[in-house]
Amino acid sequence: MFAEGIARLSREDSGALLDELVDHIDRCPSYNHSWDQNELIRWDDWRMLHPVTGGPTDKVCSMRRTMISGEHGSGRALTYADAV
Repeated sequence: MFAEGIARLSREDSGALLDELVDHIDRCPSYNHSWDQNELIRWDDWRMLHPVTGGPTDKVCSMRRTMISGEHGSGRALTYADAV
C-alpha cells in the first residue's frame, strides 16, 4: 500500500477508506496462470492490479514491455489542482 491519503479527506477518514479498499481488493477473485511453452499473456497496467510472484528457477522467462503512443483514451488524468 503506497498511497499516503486521499485528497479532501481527513487523514483518519482517508486511512479508513484506503483500508476498506485494500480489504475489498484482497477479497476479489484472482487469476493465477500456469504457463505453457511459447505462451503469451497481455494485460493493461493502468486498469489492472497484479502482483509479482516468482516462477520456477529452472525455466527461462522473457518479458517485453510495449506501449501505445498518441491519443488513445487512457482515462481521466487528474492534475494537482483537481485534487486540492
